[in-house]
Amino acid sequence: MHILAVEDQQIDRFLIRKQLSDDFRVTTLSSEREAIAFARTNKFDIALLNVMLMEDMDCIQLLNRLKAVQSDKFTAFVTTCHIDDRRRREILSSGFEAVIQKPINILHFKSLLRVTLFPPNLVSNSSDWNYHIAHSSVIVN
Repeated sequence: MHILAVEDQQIDRFLIRKQLSDDFRVTTLSSEREAIAFARTNKFDIALLNVMLMEDMDCIQLLNRLKAVQSDKFTAFVTTCHIDDRRRREILSSGFEAVIQKPINILHFKSLLRVTLFPPNLVSNSSDWNYHIAHSSVIVN
């Protein structure tokens, strides 16, 4: 499973890569421009986007641009340190599966993936989960 993480802060990119790279293929990028260029020529299963990036494009705008250039479906999550209820509702109604609090808790993230990507009737035990994580390439948003 390939995760595209877009974070403008270097420390956040480092932490995401460190936390997730043992279990996932991770590409970390620092800007919207990099993410859009990457999406034009590369497939990914998960987009992990910072709620607000330095170049004044928010996560909703970036998600819409990524969907416009990425031919394959992917699942999107937002990362943030703080968010109010109104903004959380706006983000979730725009196509994101969940808002993830920073720093990312890897066990919580894996639980979100399990619930979001694999219905209970598809995954019956942890060995099935590990198989699906390792072999999944098509994800329905």
